[in-house]
Amino acid sequence: MGTRGLVSVMCGFAVFVAAYVVGSSGVKAASGAVDWPGYNNDPGANRFAAISLITKANVGGLHVVCTASLGKVTRFETGPIVVGGVLYATTPTQTYAFNGSTCAQLWVNTYVPSKKGGAANRGVAYANGMLFRGFADGHVIAISAANGQTVWNQNIVASGSYEYLSGAPVAWGSGVFIGTADGDNGQICHVVGLDQATGTILWSQQTVPNPGQPEAKKTWKGATHIAGGASWTSLTIDTATGKLYAPVGNPGPDFDIRLRKGANLNTNSILEFDSARGTLLRTIQLVPNDYHDWDQSAAPALATLPGGRKLLLAAGKDGMFRGVDLATLKVLWATADTTISNASAPIVPGGTHFCPGGAVFWNGPSYSPSSGLAYVNSVDWCKTVHLSPQPQPYPANGGAWLGSSDGYGEHDPTNSGWLTAVDAQTGAVSWTYHAATPLLAGVTSTAGGLVFSGDLKGNLYAFDDASGSLLKTVPVGPAIGGGIVSYETGGKQYVAVAAGFVSPDWQTPQADSSIVLLGL
Repeated sequence: MGTRGLVSVMCGFAVFVAAYVVGSSGVKAASGAVDWPGYNNDPGANRFAAISLITKANVGGLHVVCTASLGKVTRFETGPIVVGGVLYATTPTQTYAFNGSTCAQLWVNTYVPSKKGGAANRGVAYANGMLFRGFADGHVIAISAANGQTVWNQNIVASGSYEYLSGAPVAWGSGVFIGTADGDNGQICHVVGLDQATGTILWSQQTVPNPGQPEAKKTWKGATHIAGGASWTSLTIDTATGKLYAPVGNPGPDFDIRLRKGANLNTNSILEFDSARGTLLRTIQLVPNDYHDWDQSAAPALATLPGGRKLLLAAGKDGMFRGVDLATLKVLWATADTTISNASAPIVPGGTHFCPGGAVFWNGPSYSPSSGLAYVNSVDWCKTVHLSPQPQPYPANGGAWLGSSDGYGEHDPTNSGWLTAVDAQTGAVSWTYHAATPLLAGVTSTAGGLVFSGDLKGNLYAFDDASGSLLKTVPVGPAIGGGIVSYETGGKQYVAVAAGFVSPDWQTPQADSSIVLLGL
């Protein structure tokens, strides 16, 4: 029988930690009181809008104000940002600017990558009048937020690498930071810091060790080729310390542990870096020796609790929502956010059925200091994977390296979604909402006592943040798999939705990508 996160587990145990010398960064924070200036709003990735013009009392009047259609079909996973009343959003090749109250398009910047990689782009970072984003060919570009002109273009991946960029960067101080993806193609992935003004690469650190290094000898026993540690979402920064937290994914091959015995540092982890120097300070490994493709796939929220204690609120594809004490790196609580079943059974050639087949993907948790609760969307689905009868070495000509005989396996035809609210101090479940479709959209809490989310049928939801009561449902059109953000401009509060998520994985219908604005 599977388990669902109605009861949290108080842990108090230490995760696998690698300790390094800690340095200081000297960078300073920036803020925007009514904007939504980053993928997860603030550098700490709390996804909380400190605005209360839309409240529990008046949210019944929420309606669509305008829609900006991009006129194209994509895996629209962008997390919009809003600065000075201008909304910015991305596709794999375009960056758009729209008026944040009328949906009028202001400009579009187009860059066509020199190679394919990934099927989506999740957005931009903003700082000092510029937007920063990545592309499938490993290029990062800076764009003038005022007129859409390219300021600089920098390649950050090695020649011949399969690495690509799909996650939204985070900008802070004088730097911009982004991680590379595609560990499933046998790559060692990286986290990179660049200078905002020039695009100069300040530092680049690989996320997993090379064969022969001490961590490899201890935790990747038997591995002749090491791969993984992809970062395909956004990152988190503690502006008080200048430390950068990068969530990274599975080891390679995904499903075959015969070739990589041990914990496989630093995969399925949150990596702590000195953002100024790029020094790896500590590793918080949450799923050692993963063989389910259970990436730590979403940026953790850095929550400061009453009394000053700092937690990383981390959720990934393994179906567990965790509160990690930032000082001690102990998991204080772990709460299931979806169905978990047969999770410890080995993957075998005859096939192994397990749950989840993936829970939290590119959109991570939201923490509300008003309610003291943390909220996370997840997918409820299971799958069956068949192990390759014999271990498959990394192919000489490169390419996918999964260790299975059926790719990523076969998902069950039925699926659904959960929105789970937990007490950030204890992990105790406060309330849940079970949706008829997977919940992949961004989740955003507000000072108005609301939590916004959306489903793959194109419904925007507004919940009471304390009770979980569904206060309003607004159909916005196509499937929602991108960001849902809230901001204030012109004395009015808006909710912006990235709608038009088209994916064969969840059989969403063909539809144009659209930005939908809602207000009172």
